Amino acid sequence: MLPISIFLLEIINFDSKHKNFKDIDDYRFYHIRFDECLLIMARSHEKSSRKYTGKKYKRFHKKRKRNLVRPPIETRVGVEKKKQQRTLGGNSKLKLFSSTFINVTDITTNKTSKVKILKFESNAASKDLNRRHILTKGAIVETELGMAKISSRPGQHGILNGILISE
Repeated sequence: MLPISIFLLEIINFDSKHKNFKDIDDYRFYHIRFDECLLIMARSHEKSSRKYTGKKYKRFHKKRKRNLVRPPIETRVGVEKKKQQRTLGGNSKLKLFSSTFINVTDITTNKTSKVKILKFESNAASKDLNRRHILTKGAIVETELGMAKISSRPGQHGILNGILISE
């Protein structure tokens, strides 16, 4: 039985038609790229391919581009970062990745002002989103004017709007 280091060197110096590893860096790079390729999978909005019993449904067609899912935009409190993304039909959405300001409307006076977010308070949408301090519609943040409930969809609209809530 060979020691692991000698075995590794034999693998590294291996020459074939498809893999030409000359040193350890080439070997590591190849395996990193190979592992990344295995993790990529097309996710879609289509119904499940299996019944509740575990039996597979008959496939009528392959996955379509129109059914692909984009990764969720997880808006956080931080330096302003936006991105415009083209959607189906040539339309566009403005994605908000992070922001430090929010447009807060006071219902009693009907005035809107741009104020700084002091801290994240809670998100009732999900325990996971609450734990990771992700801003979605319905999340509550503490601002300079008081507590505000987010009324916009920052991942879709590209802006944080909120309503001042009384405590």
